[in-house]
Amino acid sequence: MLYISYGAKKSGSTFTYLMTRDLCRAAGYSDPLIPAAARGNERRSDVNTVRDWSPEIVARLDGFVPRETIATLRTHVPATPAIAGLIARGRARHHVGIRDLRDIALSLTDVMARLSARGIDRGRSIRIGDISSTFVELTRNATAMTSWAEIPGALIVPYEEIAFNTHSWLAAICAHMQISVDPEGFEAIMAAARGSPNVKMNVAQPNRHRREMSAADQEAILAAFPDFYARFFPGASVEVEESDDVSKEGAAGAAPAAAAGRSEKRLAKRAQRRAEKRALRG
Repeated sequence: MLYISYGAKKSGSTFTYLMTRDLCRAAGYSDPLIPAAARGNERRSDVNTVRDWSPEIVARLDGFVPRETIATLRTHVPATPAIAGLIARGRARHHVGIRDLRDIALSLTDVMARLSARGIDRGRSIRIGDISSTFVELTRNATAMTSWAEIPGALIVPYEEIAFNTHSWLAAICAHMQISVDPEGFEAIMAAARGSPNVKMNVAQPNRHRREMSAADQEAILAAFPDFYARFFPGASVEVEESDDVSKEGAAGAAPAAAAGRSEKRLAKRAQRRAEKRALRG
């Protein structure tokens, strides 16, 4: 069986995939590493990342993975009729990692703030302080989330749940995969995923938009993606809470500044750790 771990970008997708993979292994399945060529992936990787769900790639994956085992696959790209057909035949299962687009927008802005703090300009289209500049990337994420969620049998995995109620959701993923794993081993699986160099922890706070996004920016996103919110977050509305970083009156400017400040602190800590390691080696 192929088990597909789709996750929107900045939705804890790598964290979720690594735990899913390790659950599979803990249940006694080999979870083979599929050659990059069979996955249509030009980049070498130690995880089964799939960036192409064309009929040719789906056929290769179907032929490569023995029916008596489970291979976990990680993806960010939209579903296609080819993979939907494989799921319909019972040869594959999938879960769908989702997150509020307002929080994804904040995480995208954080990335730009970190690059800016390091003096890196890659000509990115996302501009700090301009929420509309995130809409192209948000549209990609919303389209992909919807494409996977529309396939019958999907397990929807909200970011707030997998990130902050992880133990319960590992049990839910096991049930969806139809595997048995002793819950006593969940903590080790969670710790291994958190410690992976592939997991990029950002702010790791639930519902960030409530504290870090202005009412105007929230309204803009809610208005731009009504179908997404009706499907995944029915009843979503503007929510602004007081916090140390942002007030109701000054939210739009404070959130990017707070993100940049956090980035500078993280960079300083990393530099300090590198210096300490060099001192120990010397």
